[in-house]
Amino acid sequence: MRRLVLAGAGHAQLDLLAALSRDIPTGWQVTMVTSQPAFHYSGLLPAIIAGDVPADAAQIPVAAVARAAGMTVCEARVTALDTSCRTVTLHTGEIIAYDLLSLDVGSVPAGLTASGAAEHAHAMRPFRDALALMDQLDTHVHSTLPLARVPAVIVGAGAAGVEIAFAVRARILAAERIPAVTIVDASITDGTPLGGFAMAARSRAGQALARRGIALLAGQVIAVEADAVRV
Repeated sequence: MRRLVLAGAGHAQLDLLAALSRDIPTGWQVTMVTSQPAFHYSGLLPAIIAGDVPADAAQIPVAAVARAAGMTVCEARVTALDTSCRTVTLHTGEIIAYDLLSLDVGSVPAGLTASGAAEHAHAMRPFRDALALMDQLDTHVHSTLPLARVPAVIVGAGAAGVEIAFAVRARILAAERIPAVTIVDASITDGTPLGGFAMAARSRAGQALARRGIALLAGQVIAVEADAVRV
């Protein structure tokens, strides 16, 4: 038997998991290593924050799918990789040998090294951190009076940042408060978001933000405080 190890269960691994769930090639033994039995599709996060769909709508039971397809599942983290011996080491100390290895261990948000960011900011990855933002936003909003102004700062003017800004604004409005949302990004040099996108898309996004009163601020975040962002 040849051994295929799927390390991680992120977006890219889902296509491979779907193919293998239909048919594992003869002569192959497949092992999935994932620290979480369920994958959460981050593309639904803005809709979840806006209150359009429940949080569990984004959940895909990758471990259950893998087991049903005849794969071995190790709910653990990969802590070391030895390419010469073709092995991965898990945080439990277990060593798994492979003939082929597929790595899909996810991304790490940028900007969390800024002073105070780890204590006072909420990253949008992993998914549970994004849900923690939602809970804290609800707690803060409901501690204010109706029609009170609720400021929120989104760091990053890419596609995800713009969508999250729209969603946070919608959630504050749904609670009958007044949203004051600002997007901060050093790439906003011409007053429009979505750096790297076609100018037509950037212009349309900028207009949509302006119609909803979402401000754009060009600058780099150097510190995050309990109630303010320093740019």
